[in-house]
Amino acid sequence: MEKYKLTIIGLCFTVLGFIALCTVVAPYLFVKPAASVMLGIFNEYGDKPFNTIGWSIVTTLAIAFILISILFYSIIYWQAKKRNKSNTFLFILFLIIQCFIVYPLGVYINFAAGWDLPIARHEVITLRQAFGCSAIGFIFLGVLADLIKNRFIISK
Repeated sequence: MEKYKLTIIGLCFTVLGFIALCTVVAPYLFVKPAASVMLGIFNEYGDKPFNTIGWSIVTTLAIAFILISILFYSIIYWQAKKRNKSNTFLFILFLIIQCFIVYPLGVYINFAAGWDLPIARHEVITLRQAFGCSAIGFIFLGVLADLIKNRFIISK
């Protein structure tokens, strides 16, 4: 069980994401903070069309996702190499932080497919579709962490 612990935690986050999707309110709680911050930052664009601002938000969120993932997986790598184990609390903290990046990123990527649709209708449909698809990503984050961790633990 120890071998797949981080994958199981990622699976739990995926299941919680699908349960949260049923509440309808929870997806807004994860997406709203990032959307508010990003729109505040990119408010400097002024009269530019929303699709320009939207792609800037997607790019910023993608860069944040990549940088935080690289930082975390580097820590997992060094912990597995030196101490022969991983920090479960650190992984859960990583997934909580990623909740506020992955879900908005999924929503904005999905939203980009239909910039021309009426915003109110498109927002609800996109939020539900993207939130569900984004939830699956947490399994992959867990599998990758386990692969990195197990590579060093099994080889010793």
